[in-house]
Amino acid sequence: MNRYDMFEILEFDEQDYLGQSSSSSRAGQSRTGSGKGRVHLTATPQSQSHRTAAFKGQWQTFKEEDLETVLDFTEDEQPLDDTGKRCYTRACRKLDVVPSSYIVSKLSHSKAIDCKHYGLGPKGTMALAIALVVNNRVTSLNLQGNDIGEKGVCYLQKMISESNTITELNISDNKLGTYGAHAVCKMLQDNRSLTKLYISGEDFSDSDAVILAKAIQEHPDLEELDLSHNMFSDLSTTAFSEMLAENGGVHTLNLSWNQFRNVGAQNIAKG
Repeated sequence: MNRYDMFEILEFDEQDYLGQSSSSSRAGQSRTGSGKGRVHLTATPQSQSHRTAAFKGQWQTFKEEDLETVLDFTEDEQPLDDTGKRCYTRACRKLDVVPSSYIVSKLSHSKAIDCKHYGLGPKGTMALAIALVVNNRVTSLNLQGNDIGEKGVCYLQKMISESNTITELNISDNKLGTYGAHAVCKMLQDNRSLTKLYISGEDFSDSDAVILAKAIQEHPDLEELDLSHNMFSDLSTTAFSEMLAENGGVHTLNLSWNQFRNVGAQNIAKG
């Protein structure tokens, strides 16, 4: 899925994505017959005697300033929105979400957005994800405990698949379940820039562990991984053992607060 598909869902057009005003473009087209900008026509008023002579068809030599006409062909365009601020505020309006001034400021000037327990919900997450497709500054995103839901994680997956900027992602404590596990696997398959991933407290099960371990095993640059506070048992430890044996990049792995017993611990130690 390309980046424009995300905007189609919210009725975004290409000019919205490029940070241009669609209304000004349409107005320019109606005035000029093309979409290349507005033409402003201004003329200095003529004297009453000149107008009378003109209406009578009499030829008179007008002064140069009376005939002065200025044509302004400058394009009424805004600069490219590489921060995603305008995309974010527009998406919030489309989704009926109150824009966050904190997020707007971070999109402009920061490499990290920390919205831990911020109450974004699915719609707020969607608006932020749309902005981050455009943004080329933010490298770290923390959405821990925001109840992002299936729709929110779906948009995050699409954003991560399009972006090579995000290297650190924390979506812990969102109770994403099996749907979230598949979304995370898709992120890891499409994005090779992620180096830190925190997916603690997602209610992942043993069946989820199999697909997650496979995706993690094949990711070349992942260095830090948090899978704590899930529902993994000894049944999943074989998959984790193989993951650790095959992936030499992960140097920090948190599997605490799962349901491993003696046999499971031994399997992981073998890996």
